[in-house]
Amino acid sequence: REQPKSFFCSFDGREHSALHVNMGSTKRAGEEIARSDGRSATRARSVAAPPAPAVDTTAVIAFAAKNRKNRFFIPSRDNSIAGIGYPKMMIHSGCGSMLLPFPPGGMTELTEKFSPQLYDLALTLSEGTGAIHSSVLKIKSKIGQGFSIKLNGRVQPVTLPILRFHMGSEAAKALRDAEVEWLTADDETTLRDFVASPGELEIAERKHVLVGQSYIGRTFSAQMGAVIIFMEALTWSTSAADLPHLIAASRDQAAPLVEGFDGFHDLEDEDHDAAGEQEDVRLSWDSDAECVDELVT
Repeated sequence: REQPKSFFCSFDGREHSALHVNMGSTKRAGEEIARSDGRSATRARSVAAPPAPAVDTTAVIAFAAKNRKNRFFIPSRDNSIAGIGYPKMMIHSGCGSMLLPFPPGGMTELTEKFSPQLYDLALTLSEGTGAIHSSVLKIKSKIGQGFSIKLNGRVQPVTLPILRFHMGSEAAKALRDAEVEWLTADDETTLRDFVASPGELEIAERKHVLVGQSYIGRTFSAQMGAVIIFMEALTWSTSAADLPHLIAASRDQAAPLVEGFDGFHDLEDEDHDAAGEQEDVRLSWDSDAECVDELVT
């Protein structure tokens, strides 16, 4: 058996590391073809390069993808906060905490899940900049227990210290009429004022979660192009050299998930008027994309 032979690559005038190849026999390296003089010759066959090794992405605890409304959403419906499922979750670094839609089961679902004996519940007004501030129901454990987070189908290594549920007009009226025992006099006043303040204007219920600093501030995140990845804050540095590969691998994972997420590109920021932003952003995984910042006309 022949010994491996060495080839040197020189692209800058210097010799570089040897590439060792076992030539083997001509019958294995090529295929024999007949010549007119009766002799045989060996025709070389092109040899495909070996596939690149799969990137280990276990260090990435979650990732988000940009849609054509220029918003970053988790491209998975397998998400939950404190065991409550939320299929639509938007990354918003400007949000100081994490704002949740009011559960479909209303206060019945919440009081069954968060007993007033174990949790403190209170009503406040949102701190947004709009003329009308929605009411917010806050829930916090009396014994300091955090609330679980699951993103992209993976339970996160961080928890939430407090839950904040946005209440639109419908949820606020339902709570007002439920005569919940834990409501204080101040809570009842806040609720009554909120229900009366819009007049004929109804405040819509939220449809997706705002993932803000309560999560982002407890993790390491890196964005490149249309993908944001999240890693553990205390251990990400051990994978710092692999960041380009991790981002690229997460992008590859996001592409089919986005395509399989019905309505993903229609998800919008519910807190801002979309007027003036009707053009769709062309994304890096679009087949006809030339620039991730180019707008579709």
